[in-house]
Amino acid sequence: MGADLTTISKESLAILKNKDLIDINQDPESKQAICVHGCSWWETLTSDPTIYATKSKGDIIALVYNWRPYTHYDNSFSLKDLGVTLKDGEKATVINLWDKTESIPEVTRQT
Repeated sequence: MGADLTTISKESLAILKNKDLIDINQDPESKQAICVHGCSWWETLTSDPTIYATKSKGDIIALVYNWRPYTHYDNSFSLKDLGVTLKDGEKATVINLWDKTESIPEVTRQT
């Protein structure tokens, strides 16, 4: 990413300085993320935000990108979209790398 550091917004600078995102970006074992949801031009125009996924240090990393100029309040997606299959009793933890909040998805078992 390139930017004029004399005019960069505080939000953009915060993204560039986010240590967790830098860690993922610099992980030599991580591969380039691939689109797993909302990948076509039409879906990008009419659907939920686009989701890209990769692995880093054994964890699955998903990036939810909202292409629209307004906020989506339901940025939900299936763990199956990320290649995650939970066994009976298993749970997944979701960590928002922006605000450091953790949550457990409502559905903890795939049917």
